[in-house]
Amino acid sequence: MTESLGKSLINLRAAKGLSADDIARRTKISRMNIENLENDRFDLLPKPVFVRGFIKLLCRELRVEPALYLELYEQSVKQAGEKVEKPSLENIIKSYCHNIEHSRDFKLIYIILIAIFLVSVLLAVFTIGSGGGGSVDISSADKPIIQFEEPGR
Repeated sequence: MTESLGKSLINLRAAKGLSADDIARRTKISRMNIENLENDRFDLLPKPVFVRGFIKLLCRELRVEPALYLELYEQSVKQAGEKVEKPSLENIIKSYCHNIEHSRDFKLIYIILIAIFLVSVLLAVFTIGSGGGGSVDISSADKPIIQFEEPGR
């Protein structure tokens, strides 16, 4: 039996001395999709047309011809055929959460969003606490701003 697509991709990537994060950055394929592809989790990947595109991008980045890897993908999908069920919501969430927890970019975005939220809350409290930005006292106006003269005077 031949090596699975996922194992082949892992071995190829490792031979080039690259991590999944390196490949994700260079190809703009999400780390989640790379990990699902390397783990042969085709049920958690997008439609086959996108997966074929991922494989071509990976092969271009790793400087190999994609034909063998595309054929491995087709064989894997064919073998899985009727055995592959639609992914359960639980599996999708687990996969997504696992990959988000390990994403440095997400942690930075998370920290920035919390900072923005806290600044917004502090500004709102300060504005409300100081009287909503001040009010205009119209009782001190003795004269109108614009005076009109009556004709004939």
